[in-house]
Amino acid sequence: MTRVVIVRHGETAENRDKIVQGQHPRLGRLTARGVHQAVWAGQALGAIPFDSAYCSDLERAVVTLGAILGERRKAEPDEGTLTLRFAPELREIHMGSMQGATRAQWRALVGDNARDFVPPGGESWRDVHRRVTEYLDRVIRADGAKNLLVVAHAGVIRSLIAGWLGLPLEGVYRKPGDCLPQNNACINTLWLNPQGQVTAARLNDTAHLAGHEEQKDPPLDWDPAERCFRRVREDGSPGERVVWGDVSPDADGD
Repeated sequence: MTRVVIVRHGETAENRDKIVQGQHPRLGRLTARGVHQAVWAGQALGAIPFDSAYCSDLERAVVTLGAILGERRKAEPDEGTLTLRFAPELREIHMGSMQGATRAQWRALVGDNARDFVPPGGESWRDVHRRVTEYLDRVIRADGAKNLLVVAHAGVIRSLIAGWLGLPLEGVYRKPGDCLPQNNACINTLWLNPQGQVTAARLNDTAHLAGHEEQKDPPLDWDPAERCFRRVREDGSPGERVVWGDVSPDADGD
């Protein structure tokens, strides 16, 4: 079996203040809380013998990866180094002239056409999905690692998950606030059989943040038989099917 672990970066000042940051060169620095979240994620993942790691080259993802690797070194001081790849293909959406706007302004502008809307100087979510899944198919799937780590952004992670599950973009993203939740520093774990098919997955897991801060959205399990997402009950068992829209209003954060 192959284990793929995908982590969203910790909280940024823009996440906190509900600002869309995209690829803005001066935005996206982790808050103190975001650094702590990255460390807690690293503590949860410290004992996993990762073989290689892929990361967006934007600062918030790189700093999150650094915190994870630091905790890994504490947990396994004799482990060798990882093969690290920093990929611009894993950057969050470029929001063009809207970068730095409020999330409410972004939602009002794109309306229900979020997947295809292209802001001036930017790209659409459809564009993001195309570049992310192409990189997944061309590079990441060919890695051959048994324990693979990816650190990226909410929108990118949705495309990675859709690619591994064989879903269209609509399967994880409909419109802002109506999509697969990805809370800051959440952990997504996918288990693949030798044929590369996902046999089990737990998504948006923030159990490592419990005791430190309030939890927003419960984790989701992938049901391969029904090909749907199910909320995880408090006892860890899969519950009801997820209905998009019944998630936190911050589910579209970048």
